[in-house]
Amino acid sequence: MFFRGGTYPGVPWNSNARNVLKGGTIDNPVIYESYPNEMAVFDNSNVDINTYSHGIALYDDYIILRLLSVTNAPNMGVLNRGSFNIIEGLKVYGNHSWGIAVSIGGADKTTTNSGYKNIVRDCEVYNNSDVGLFNNGRHNGGSSDGITVSFGTGNKVYNNTVYGNSDDGIDTWISIDTIVERNLVYNNGKGDGSGMGIKAGGKSGEFAGVGFGVIVQNNIVYGNKGHGLDMNQGWDSIFQYNTIF
Repeated sequence: MFFRGGTYPGVPWNSNARNVLKGGTIDNPVIYESYPNEMAVFDNSNVDINTYSHGIALYDDYIILRLLSVTNAPNMGVLNRGSFNIIEGLKVYGNHSWGIAVSIGGADKTTTNSGYKNIVRDCEVYNNSDVGLFNNGRHNGGSSDGITVSFGTGNKVYNNTVYGNSDDGIDTWISIDTIVERNLVYNNGKGDGSGMGIKAGGKSGEFAGVGFGVIVQNNIVYGNKGHGLDMNQGWDSIFQYNTIF
């Protein structure tokens, strides 16, 4: 499906909204992208910033989302709760929570039932910030990572440029076997955001024991507010061949 170039206004969030994209099958994935040599911009500046509205959401599987822009969403720019999806070549900026999120919900949080084997690549994710916001899970800068793989198994994040986001650049939180490689991550951390460049997974309490097997390699990370690389509470993870300054 092609989107002709131009600006597409946002809509208040619900699971049936037109910005919730439908999926395909392993043999017939559904492709959503800008028309050749044009740029579709999903601009949510018309949506109340106090609502829990996202720019684009992928709840289904076997979706390829590429070559378009998402900006000014009150919450996440792109939310992916499906599996086997590819998010590539996007510009995601100026949103008020995570830029791109692989995040699942409910009982699936500690299973592999969703958020499985997605790819985020060749995206530019920048200036997503919740500084000055305190509702809908936002914490004055502490809830706007550039790219987050909050849950799920076997996801890959590579060849992205991630900068100027108010919390961490790339956060793999309580995901399993995530690969983060060949990304350029810099100048993240504003307000109360911790500003780690790339952060591995792990958490105590309800999700103790989840958040392991992350591989972080061949990235360039610099100028972030916090640590360039942070193990968090993750375990059985590998950091190798990265440049940090």
